[in-house]
Amino acid sequence: MLHSRSIFRCHFLYIVALLRIAQDSSTLCYTLNPRSHHPNGPLPTKGQARHKLPAVWDALESTRDGDNAPLILIDGNNIRNSFGYRSVSALNLTQMLSHWVDTKASASKNIAHVICLWDGGGAVACDWANSTLAISSGPDGNADDVLVQCCAFLYRQKYSRNIFVFTSDANLANRCNMQMTDAKFEPSSSTMTEISHYIHHSIYLCLLLNDDAGLEQDLMTPDWERHERRSSVDELQSQLSDQQKEMKITRMRHSTGNSKVMEDVKEWISSGRPGLEIGRVTKGGSVMYQMES
Repeated sequence: MLHSRSIFRCHFLYIVALLRIAQDSSTLCYTLNPRSHHPNGPLPTKGQARHKLPAVWDALESTRDGDNAPLILIDGNNIRNSFGYRSVSALNLTQMLSHWVDTKASASKNIAHVICLWDGGGAVACDWANSTLAISSGPDGNADDVLVQCCAFLYRQKYSRNIFVFTSDANLANRCNMQMTDAKFEPSSSTMTEISHYIHHSIYLCLLLNDDAGLEQDLMTPDWERHERRSSVDELQSQLSDQQKEMKITRMRHSTGNSKVMEDVKEWISSGRPGLEIGRVTKGGSVMYQMES
């Protein structure tokens, strides 16, 4: 009896050891976990970010090929966190983005097309906020998934516009990077698309919007209260709904062929994201997407 118990105990410990090894190897060989490295490298200090900011700006300007202004996808709450969420609401950030795009526009050409993603809202929505788009995930969705889905859509449509993503969420940054890398090759062709993508920490966009901003230095702390984030997005949605007519009049100044990509994104989100399918699921449990042919 004692011998049998010893054998059983040995087998049990062996199985536990194997499970731990499998778990550790999964963590080590796949980067999509909370400790994953950001594609843009370690989070820079404000001084380091200021030093590198001209290179980010040059990349934005150099990728504006004629009328093909680059697309900027933004993790709204992550930018708020960088500014200090108590000082910048979802509505404040949306106004800052619109002002930045309008003031940087030259000769009726946008410096970039800006799409900001938000958690929450009463429903999934894509609203004009002057010359930018504000996308809300709805009460049952999350902005990370919708942002990655937008990456899939934009690459599949081949707009020949380079894409910039601003977030300091390493997991989201890696998902976007993998999604756009996967989409480099069309399923039916071995030809690589001409779209390039760039992923930067949130602090760079904060400095582009306001070089004098007082920024939060410790972004590794947990997110602030979920209720506040959702309430701020509810306020944004309410304002955009109330000002829809005014927004439409303002937007007419930007409604040229140059904004077709923005119109297409709005239509795609508003119509329920047709053609979107779940692709592979990473070992870390993150969902990647694909667009049906």
